[in-house]
Amino acid sequence: MSQPIHSKNDLYCSITQHIASAIEAGAETFTFPWHSVPGLPQNITSGRSYRGINTLLLWLTGHSKGYATPYWATFKQWRELGHPVRKGEKSTTIVFWKQLTPGAQAESEDAPEGRAFVARAYHVFNAAQVEGFTPPGMPVLPESERIARA
Repeated sequence: MSQPIHSKNDLYCSITQHIASAIEAGAETFTFPWHSVPGLPQNITSGRSYRGINTLLLWLTGHSKGYATPYWATFKQWRELGHPVRKGEKSTTIVFWKQLTPGAQAESEDAPEGRAFVARAYHVFNAAQVEGFTPPGMPVLPESERIARA
């Protein structure tokens, strides 16, 4: 489910607050989020890794919630895969940037000349938040075993 961003400052404030909260929460023993969940956050339906700020947001959320898989998707995508999101689970907001078509640029008075983009917020859920999903591929190994193999 996507939502148009009416005020880009609302989205930026939300993302900034999420990152600031993670920093302020601190940790007794700090580990980087990418050390607790193997691989880049990835959309389970497209197989593509998330990029930019979405990578950081999903790593932070996955780390703080203890998610063991890097797989994410929207409510609708999980439902279409036959793995409904469990009742009461909270989504993580990510940002999708789309380049406007030349006709759409002309409609916006404050759009700069040349390329223009619009941001849309999407709400995704981790595989740990859905029913009956088994991650594809090899099982997730404990950190000590991953280090030994490396």
